[in-house]
Amino acid sequence: IILSFFANLTKQKIVFFLVFRAMQISLSHGICKESANCFASYGSLLSGSFDDFNGAYRFGKLSIRLLEKLQVKEFSHRIISTVYGLINSWVEHHHASLNPLKAAYQNGIRYGDIQWAFTSIQQYCIHRYQCGNDLASVEEDLRKYGKLMTEFKQATVLKYCLPYRQAILNLMGLSSNPLQLTGDAMNQENLLNSALERKNINLVFVIFSQCSVVTYMFGDYDVASEMADKAQYIVDRSNSPTYAVCSHTFYYGLITLLLARKTKDKRWEGLAKNAIEKMKNWTKFAPSNCEQKLHLMEAEYAYFLGEYEIAERLYDSAIEKAGINGFIQEQALAFERAGMFYFEKGNVSKASQYYGKAHNSYLTWGAKGKADHLLRNCPF
Repeated sequence: IILSFFANLTKQKIVFFLVFRAMQISLSHGICKESANCFASYGSLLSGSFDDFNGAYRFGKLSIRLLEKLQVKEFSHRIISTVYGLINSWVEHHHASLNPLKAAYQNGIRYGDIQWAFTSIQQYCIHRYQCGNDLASVEEDLRKYGKLMTEFKQATVLKYCLPYRQAILNLMGLSSNPLQLTGDAMNQENLLNSALERKNINLVFVIFSQCSVVTYMFGDYDVASEMADKAQYIVDRSNSPTYAVCSHTFYYGLITLLLARKTKDKRWEGLAKNAIEKMKNWTKFAPSNCEQKLHLMEAEYAYFLGEYEIAERLYDSAIEKAGINGFIQEQALAFERAGMFYFEKGNVSKASQYYGKAHNSYLTWGAKGKADHLLRNCPF
């Protein structure tokens, strides 16, 4: 199982062999404390490679029960990190992963399992960002734990944090060029070249996906589509069980929908429809994480089709669901896209209301750079 962790960073095909072999040994020779790790890893493959989220969730719960029954305290953090980092957010609320991941970090430190401890806290920080926690607080955590990762020589784990921290700095207005992941946290070109040289496709995906987010948020849709296409190429050819794939699909759908409307190119429409279908499927399993994403994508698609009354209802539904489910960043984005919709339809009064709410929501999230960009580029 430890070998599968390292293989997952570079040669993902080996992961299947290692995990399936461990499963075979457990089933042939009986359950032992290591089987808990085995079942959790198997669950992550079910969710990441086969979209069997219920099966993955069952194996995740089984690994947790074994952990409790066999009192496997010395590596409980590995199991919790796998279950809450790779499995449960496809079924449970994403916010529910935060406390277990932080506890896994503390347990890993207690038992001297440094790499897994910092993997857990890395996931904790990334999940906080994805959950829409206050950006200044998330950036502070990434900076604090990043220093500890450097001190404990955890360079590989640290590198995954850097694109997220730089994206946060861009959104906060603390970078000279918000369209590039270059600033206090990292240099985009250097980190990308290093990841490509080492064939670290997971890190390459993170860089491309976060590039697509910031370029979309700051209005460079051509670059956003290029970065999102490259990230999607990796998703289509790898085992990526993390919630980051769901977030990427959300932004990829929005980018392709916008370009479909502007260019009338059937390619963009086809990609957008594919992203919507994926989100529909995920919404069946984890509505609290996905329904606001789906409704915003469907609103943009209805706008593209000219079904304006349906679009209005879906924009409002996305805003409502994002508020109920606690994703302030997605609520802000839904307000913004609705404002653009009403402005382009000539309803300036309603557009100004939605733009104002988007601005306030971005400020609540801590994205002052994005809020200022919204004011500078307000069309009225």
